[in-house]
Amino acid sequence: MSDPSVPCVDRPPPCAATERSAAQRHAARRWSLTAAVAAVQAVAAAATVALWWVAARYWEPAQFALFLVARRALTLVQLPVVTVFQLALIRFGAEAWARRDGRRRGELLAAGTALAVGLAALVVVGLNLAARPAAALVLGGEQHAAVVRAGACSAAAFVLYSVAYSELCGRLAVVRSCLWQLAATTLAPLAGFLAPGLDVAHMLLLQAASVGSLAIWLLARSLRRDWQADCRPAGLLAAGVALARYGLPRVPGAVAAMLLLAAPAILAVARDGPLAGACFALGSSVLALVGGLLRPLTQLTVPLVSALAATGDRRAVRRHARRSLQAGGALAVGGAALAQLLVPWAPALLGPAYRDALPLLRILACGIAPYGMFVVLRDYLDACESRALNSRNLLLALAVLGVAGGVGVGGSALAWSFVAALTALAGLSWRDVRSAVWQTGAAQRGVGTRRAA
Repeated sequence: MSDPSVPCVDRPPPCAATERSAAQRHAARRWSLTAAVAAVQAVAAAATVALWWVAARYWEPAQFALFLVARRALTLVQLPVVTVFQLALIRFGAEAWARRDGRRRGELLAAGTALAVGLAALVVVGLNLAARPAAALVLGGEQHAAVVRAGACSAAAFVLYSVAYSELCGRLAVVRSCLWQLAATTLAPLAGFLAPGLDVAHMLLLQAASVGSLAIWLLARSLRRDWQADCRPAGLLAAGVALARYGLPRVPGAVAAMLLLAAPAILAVARDGPLAGACFALGSSVLALVGGLLRPLTQLTVPLVSALAATGDRRAVRRHARRSLQAGGALAVGGAALAQLLVPWAPALLGPAYRDALPLLRILACGIAPYGMFVVLRDYLDACESRALNSRNLLLALAVLGVAGGVGVGGSALAWSFVAALTALAGLSWRDVRSAVWQTGAAQRGVGTRRAA
């Protein structure tokens, strides 16, 4: 059996014309699919605001704050865990879908499910063993250990759900995957507030039950459809190894991405006080918002580019990349210009204390354009490269921030260091994408893909 870690573009199928037409049909509908994803994302944003509004009225302020902090902490736990298999399942699943390779799809899904179950068990055991110290560190006291234990179950449920989400994305059912994502992350928590008198721990357990049930149903349906009689244990093992070889090197990048946005605020608080830290935290929140706004544009990139590359259609990959970069670049530059225009209104929105912080906010707004370009570029590296180039680039950007921020003194120096790190990140990503997608030598090797080390 062929190794799933080897990019499919190196092995064109015998009837590539049929598979290529299937991938190209999705490419032709790309902008309508992007609009549909944007509509679902808008509904998700509104539902998230509704979730906060309902939660704020369901609990006292202290319980509401505990709920928000717990959800955020669980997100930070889930992200590195899910990184191990999610991108790999999407990419390899899309390649198998483009080739109509049902056996490969079944093996990948079964291996991904087994990997997710193991990782979810580790999360549950680890957080239960460290419930008291984790509660003291993150939630403010050991009396919240029950919240940590309930959160471990919630995190495990979302890890299982991520397999079902990845499988849908790998079949390019991106609109359906976004709808299920909306149901799992927002509508299920909202439904939990229909039960009266629950504390945060019981609410998290109720959410874990609803999301876990949804995940099990989706996975059972997908496994029943994709599992074939000729799927063998050796194939499952090879698929699991391929998922881990692709995903594990990307975990440091996921951690570095979180640190890159969080570290400036922490350093600013230590150096210049809470107001400067709040400015950097606001800047990081704006960057996260930019990433969310660009999500409809990038949602299709990994599965669609992987499917097109698997059929050897290098011209379609280049066309896709060129149009995405044009649209993403325009949005990123426009967002940066809009932020510069809105900076003078910060004191009216946030309070007069931020009047003296306007120069700092203007500097931070300069980072919107390079960060937006990175958000658009990073998915091409995940789709066209087996090497974890995004992880390398994020670690280098974090090093730039550390060196430049350590040398500079004052908030403005740290702000310029942050912008320099984001600019370096965008530049490194552009260099790698140009090599992977456009350079002649790379194109001859199959859209820049390389065999996994």
